[in-house]
Amino acid sequence: MSRKRKQGRKRQKKRSRGSINWWRIGLVLIFTFIVFYPSLQNEFVNWDDDRNLYQNEAVLNLSWENVVEIFTTDVIGNYNPLSNLILAIEHYIFKDTAYYYSAFHLVNILLHMLCVWLVFQLVRGMGFSTRATLITATLFAIHPMRVESVTWITEIKDVLYGSFYFASMLMFLKYQRTERVKFWWGSLTLFFIGLFAKIQMVILPVSLVLLDHYKTSANLVRSAFKKWPFFVMSAAFGLLGIWILQTQGSLEGNTTYPIFQRIFIGSYSFCVYVIKSIVPYRLSPLYPYPIQLSIYHYLSIIPFLFYIAVMYWAWLKERKVIFFGTAFFFFNIIMLLQILGAGQGYLADRFTYVAYLGLFLIYGHLLDKAMSFKRYRWLVLSGCIIIAGIYSYMSFQQTKIWKNSGTLWTHVLKYYDNSTLPYGNRANYYRDEGLIDKALADYSSSIRLKPNNPKPYNSRAKLYFAKNEDEKALQDYIRAIELDPDNPEYLINRGAAYAKLGKWNEALEDINRGLEINPENENGYLNRSLIYQYYGRPELALKDLNAYLGLNPLDDRIWHEKGRTHQILGNNEAALQAFNRAIQINQQQGRYFLERSKSYFAMGKFDMCKRDLKQARRLGVTPDDNYQAALNAQQIKY
Repeated sequence: MSRKRKQGRKRQKKRSRGSINWWRIGLVLIFTFIVFYPSLQNEFVNWDDDRNLYQNEAVLNLSWENVVEIFTTDVIGNYNPLSNLILAIEHYIFKDTAYYYSAFHLVNILLHMLCVWLVFQLVRGMGFSTRATLITATLFAIHPMRVESVTWITEIKDVLYGSFYFASMLMFLKYQRTERVKFWWGSLTLFFIGLFAKIQMVILPVSLVLLDHYKTSANLVRSAFKKWPFFVMSAAFGLLGIWILQTQGSLEGNTTYPIFQRIFIGSYSFCVYVIKSIVPYRLSPLYPYPIQLSIYHYLSIIPFLFYIAVMYWAWLKERKVIFFGTAFFFFNIIMLLQILGAGQGYLADRFTYVAYLGLFLIYGHLLDKAMSFKRYRWLVLSGCIIIAGIYSYMSFQQTKIWKNSGTLWTHVLKYYDNSTLPYGNRANYYRDEGLIDKALADYSSSIRLKPNNPKPYNSRAKLYFAKNEDEKALQDYIRAIELDPDNPEYLINRGAAYAKLGKWNEALEDINRGLEINPENENGYLNRSLIYQYYGRPELALKDLNAYLGLNPLDDRIWHEKGRTHQILGNNEAALQAFNRAIQINQQQGRYFLERSKSYFAMGKFDMCKRDLKQARRLGVTPDDNYQAALNAQQIKY
């Protein structure tokens, strides 16, 4: 009887402890949501959100064919098909709702909260105290270095692969505890799926070896051999990622350094990440590569080697928490230190999303140990509360800089006003918002910083062209072509500027040359068709309009122009077909109905003519004097 009572008390105590943990992690999750709540007011940004989402046809038009395309192609050198599929599903569900932007940001926040919960379960399953577990989970939840991964829509791949990463580790932990094969297969399956979310998932097998060593003191080499299916998958996806980066030229980066210097870029990045895990200073969505390495880059090799020495010492002395934490961070960050230099990833905050768990676990363990001393408990606890408050405030404010592209690049320029990329991207945002003068100023700043870069000349020229400052536009196009003589876009744009200034021969020469280089440039055919119209060669103009529509068959304006060209050639049957297509695409343009009525008029189909005239008038378009006189002559009233 007494034995049953004791067992009952144990079960009750276990249930009580579990309910306390749920209550505590529940508070952490609620607090996490509050910290990242401002991102629900954010929009998308022109920092890869465009190419991954709102300019990605495969994502914007969800279909089986596009799902296949998502899983068989990369986006700007990255193979993250599962992440892009989630974006496609989100767009499909929320595209016609008032909370379209908020929905995307909410999904990112919820995925981050899932990662926080998984981290809590994982650390608790590793045998850490409730206090150490809560400290680790809280640091993971609210640290300011989380903001980029959670608030940037493109980085859904971070919070998504993080979910599979920690879930796979948690499943493997259950396998260690129960030795049930289903948990081993579960861990392998989650790993395989996560590989399609982000390539950094390939590091998971190493983390499982470290987890094995932490829980069972298993030999590292033998443990790795037992996980050969994980490592085979990892190697396959790793090689695929490297191949994609090479084919896209992403491994070249925007700034090239000899391999000797890149070692110091790696050691410097490593040290910065360690420091920022405690003091998250000068956070920015972009950290431009330095023009030349500083003394700090070279000196960073000393603390980097010291870190490795501490990790080795912890392994020798069987300080399992220190070894697991330092090794977990080391192996999860080492491939992201830009030693190979892939694009604009220098010092990127997002690279720490999974890796920081190792350092946070050490901090949680040490703070828990410090609080075990009654004399220092309240002092340490007060310090933890203050730090949590500071981190939370920083994260809360940091989410706001991702409000839109304007706020994003303005923040970057606060720290890096000698970099051309933020000026160029902010100028693009101002241009799209119709803030032409601000856009011109930013393009000019980019040119001032890098006068031998042709792109801002071309972009600034487009704005001058739109403002009818044609001579300024022409001069910028000339400069862009001097810097990049065989760029078809620049040549075709200069041709348009020549045409606007009435220099038709020069215009035709530029456009012909541009189309020789790139026969798939839509604007080239469109601009050349206008020149042929000027020269009275509608048959050549028609040929170019057909070429344009072969590349862009949904442009109702060009179908309308094609119809008008057929009218000039006296082919009203073909004109009707073109006008029908234009109206099919866009039924709100009165001039399409008006022009079609002219073809019906010429063919003697007056009833159809009157019908189109009525529709044109309803849409606010009426015949000109000449056409009205012709209608009156036939006594056509509408």
